[in-house]
Amino acid sequence: MLRSYVNGTLLSCLFVMIFSLIGFLIAGVSSPLLFAIFCAITNIIPYFGPYIGGIPVIVVGYATSPLIGTICLITVVLVQLFEGNILHPLIVGKAVSLHPITIMLGLLVFEYLFGIVGMILAAPIMATLKILFFYLEEKYHFLSNLKNNLFS
Repeated sequence: MLRSYVNGTLLSCLFVMIFSLIGFLIAGVSSPLLFAIFCAITNIIPYFGPYIGGIPVIVVGYATSPLIGTICLITVVLVQLFEGNILHPLIVGKAVSLHPITIMLGLLVFEYLFGIVGMILAAPIMATLKILFFYLEEKYHFLSNLKNNLFS
């Protein structure tokens, strides 16, 4: 399960790198591949990482020209909105067999309880709890017993 989660996260980072590279190439920033790889690597850190990765390319873009800086800023924001709200929950949800809404709710709860570390560990812990729940249900049939007791 953990391996599937890591593979899903790495796939999500690959998409961030590709989309960022396309945006940075359109913007005309120097060393677009380097900046795209940096954005992908920092994307592993929840919430703050993607923006930390975007700051250097935005600074270099604005140092080159305001138009390039603005295009880089728009690229970073759009890529992170798409990846964080749509792509990551779908990829990681499929990798660990959890619904994307479950992933998002888990991220919110674990972030509230444990901070950034909780967000990093949320999906693997939730997947482990799901596996444990189904194992216990299969072994002890507590939901079937509860249903029979309530409706008999």
